[in-house]
Amino acid sequence: MIESADVIVIGSSGLGAATAFYLAKKRALRVALVERLEIGSQTSPRAAGMVSCLRKSDLMIDLVKLAAQRIRQFSEDTGQPLDWVCSGSLKVARRPADAEVLQEDIVRGRHHGLDVEELSVDAAHRLNLFLRT
Repeated sequence: MIESADVIVIGSSGLGAATAFYLAKKRALRVALVERLEIGSQTSPRAAGMVSCLRKSDLMIDLVKLAAQRIRQFSEDTGQPLDWVCSGSLKVARRPADAEVLQEDIVRGRHHGLDVEELSVDAAHRLNLFLRT
């Protein structure tokens, strides 16, 4: 058991494991990765294992894009398996104010080279049957 560390990463999901690995590798820091179960076996209940690049600020978009790139490269760099599925996500506007926010998100996402598109209600419903018009 280690007694001290420069950085403590709590949670060893893909993001946590990659964060700990690259901090230790690139910065030569003493990194402690804390996980109550098997390393890499869990995801955040809030994130459900998803990494969404579309954020509210340019800095956060750039950071999440870099993190996603590192997660994709993690198995190659470490020799440790880490499944990566690029499934996409769907944001839904339920009120007029939400639609305005989504329009801003689309512009910001395209500015950063993200693959974002506006869908019709019918197209969204085909992707997720729980969405009702």
